[in-house]
Amino acid sequence: MSTREVFRSQPAETFPLNTGRLLQRKCACGQHTGGGECHACAGKSQLLQRHSARRTGGG
Repeated sequence: MSTREVFRSQPAETFPLNTGRLLQRKCACGQHTGGGECHACAGKSQLLQRHSARRTGGG
């Protein structure tokens, strides 16, 4: 029996596709959300955006 025949005779190990677990993402505040942030934290982050001190433009 050759090496190839030994490897062919062994069935591949399979894993179940659905283990019953679902990945749930959490926001920084700890709430489960479908995306990255809940509505409250998304509103806060819009208020906290920084603006550049330098003015750019022609002139």
